Amino acid sequence: MASVNHIKRSDGDETSQQVIEDTFNVNVDAANDSATAKALAAAIAPPVGYVISSVRATHINRNPFWYEVAVTYTKTVAGGGVGNDDPLARPSVLSASYEEWTEPYDEDFTAPTPLTVQNSAGDPFQNLPQRKNGTPILQITKNFATMNLVALDAIKFTTNSGLVTIKGAGFAADTLLFLPPTAQEVWEQVGSTTHNYFTLNFRLAADAGKHLQKVADRGFRQVSAGDLLPILDGNGNPTEDPWPLNGLGGAKAAGAKPETLTFKPYNSASWGINFD
Repeated sequence: MASVNHIKRSDGDETSQQVIEDTFNVNVDAANDSATAKALAAAIAPPVGYVISSVRATHINRNPFWYEVAVTYTKTVAGGGVGNDDPLARPSVLSASYEEWTEPYDEDFTAPTPLTVQNSAGDPFQNLPQRKNGTPILQITKNFATMNLVALDAIKFTTNSGLVTIKGAGFAADTLLFLPPTAQEVWEQVGSTTHNYFTLNFRLAADAGKHLQKVADRGFRQVSAGDLLPILDGNGNPTEDPWPLNGLGGAKAAGAKPETLTFKPYNSASWGINFD
């Protein structure tokens, strides 16, 4: 005889969670009768204030008479409450985190005047010491009617070419880096209306330095009278350590602080996305 056993319910408070899911183990009398399995689970009364939005059935251990049935419910609230509005009209949700890493450094910023990090003889270390660095990551979740994966892929790892405003905060050009987003298609029952939409999760790396990469100008060769020649140390031999350069391809005096080269590793693009 067919039977239905309730196994688990998704985490969350029924009075505030908009979507919950119940899982049932269902035994049917006829082999591979998924329709009956789903109907038996769907016949169980939903939580108060919820309606069924989807029912999924899968075999348990390939047994043709046993199914695990997942029933998804969505909340309906009378009058314009949460869960009763148009999903596309809902504002975005913003959260923030930090991405951290370690990097080599050649300046000591703890001194009143930044000092070059070097050994006691005044030479640069062969391997520079490491320090932590990081950047804020803005995470924005918002619903859209459609998802254009090709368009999103075209702007990955680009910086904003113009001012972008998020929750009232303005971000100047090239201060946000568009990291690859994620997306999920959603079917939601609101009252008597079924909504089909996409929830996109954007990740934007914020950088007050405008995502510029700064590198100490060091090398083993210099431009001299139009020629590229090895840099010689005090003994007249080609230097075995990267030599400080002046930003124009010429060697500085031994032990001098090198100039800093600035690179822009990312293209700028107009994203055309309303993040609010």
